[in-house]
Amino acid sequence: MVFGYYHITMRTLGKGEVPEFDNIPGAQIKEKVKVAHVMWIPFFPLGKMWMIENKGNMYGLSPEAERVLNTKLGKSSYPFYSFLGLIAIPVLLLFFAGSNYLSGMAREKSSKKRFEKELAMNMENVNNPKKSDIFFFKDSKYKKVGLKVNYSSADSVYFLAPIDNQNKKWDRKNWAAGYYASENPSKEIAIAKKDLKETFRKAHNENMYRKGITISDIPLTGKIVLEKVETPDATKSIPIISETEVNSVKAGFAHFMEHSSNLDSLVFLIDQASHDYYQDVLTKATKKDAELVPLVRQNKKTNNCLFELMLYTKYVYLKTDKDGVSPNKTLTKETAKDYLFFLKLLERGFLTISDDLKKNARITDVSIPEKGRAVVNIQANSNMLTQKQKVNFQIEMTKENNQWKLNLPSAYAYSENQIRATSLYNRGNANKKWREMVIENVSSVGDDVYVGNEWMY
Repeated sequence: MVFGYYHITMRTLGKGEVPEFDNIPGAQIKEKVKVAHVMWIPFFPLGKMWMIENKGNMYGLSPEAERVLNTKLGKSSYPFYSFLGLIAIPVLLLFFAGSNYLSGMAREKSSKKRFEKELAMNMENVNNPKKSDIFFFKDSKYKKVGLKVNYSSADSVYFLAPIDNQNKKWDRKNWAAGYYASENPSKEIAIAKKDLKETFRKAHNENMYRKGITISDIPLTGKIVLEKVETPDATKSIPIISETEVNSVKAGFAHFMEHSSNLDSLVFLIDQASHDYYQDVLTKATKKDAELVPLVRQNKKTNNCLFELMLYTKYVYLKTDKDGVSPNKTLTKETAKDYLFFLKLLERGFLTISDDLKKNARITDVSIPEKGRAVVNIQANSNMLTQKQKVNFQIEMTKENNQWKLNLPSAYAYSENQIRATSLYNRGNANKKWREMVIENVSSVGDDVYVGNEWMY
């Protein structure tokens, strides 16, 4: 029971203490206190009483008997432990308050030490800025902007500042570096080193924006503070932040969607990595099942599509006589046309572009994480699900010979996301159900087709 009451023995009547009660054989007379409890911890007393205990049973005494006992022995006081819960509450409150205070002091000390270290480092960055450094400022609305060091003098730092600040990714140092590396419109402004030092100190004060500095030439509101100084990681690729290049990617995607239905055009609209991918599939399809299946299973991104692609390639495509197509030869443009025509029949990814897909595929975002490579977020109507729904996925594009080309294998994400949708197959068994269906379809192509047991996982 979480709460309730029970009795605690305060004292037991000894033989001869009150002779009138010595003639009760096999019994003891005890004074007990009735206490209210929570989780068996006594909180406060509810009263005292004398009781006879005999063979585990308790019996109350008459009021006259209690008066005799109290007169002979005197009234007792409530024991302190009957108030244990009430005593424990303030003790626990004091304990937790003390713990919070001490931990708060420790955090404050650690924060102060960290700030002092950060302050010293940033003072050095202000005194001797590097040309790659990005100075991040923010205003009272937490809007940010990154200014790139252009050069410095003895008393000032000269920055490149953006013409506008519409993008929301200024908290990423490599994004800021990419913005300036992409030659976006910018202007030069100068800020005194003493102001930079002062505003960084105030960035950690309670009224930091009231005490900040005002710079009219950057797209922030009111007084601002210097939040941090960072140097972009030279080991990481700098993204390209260019509306012109983003529009070029979109144009390349639109061109692919419009003209890829023609095989002669398709082989020129996909990147070299796509050709390498399909050459690799043809080569691996000649391996024994025991070697091939683990290779398929390693691919986590488009595992289901690769499963189907490899089975049809191994048990259907390579079983027929394809003039000029051999896994031991380079996949030329002509032989690629033949293989891609075969794969079109599977209707996976972007090998088959329906009118509905052309009309409804919508680019939601384009990023260029490094020069010559773009990641395109797309939303399109499903073409495999029983009930139409929007499918979100990513494809990649590569810039080759000054033209953005599609990485065709990346478009398998469009089909993969639908295969994995629980509305297509039984909940939790989508992948297994898909593999069983593919094996059944491949096995039905001809009497001489036998899919090995290794594929049934």
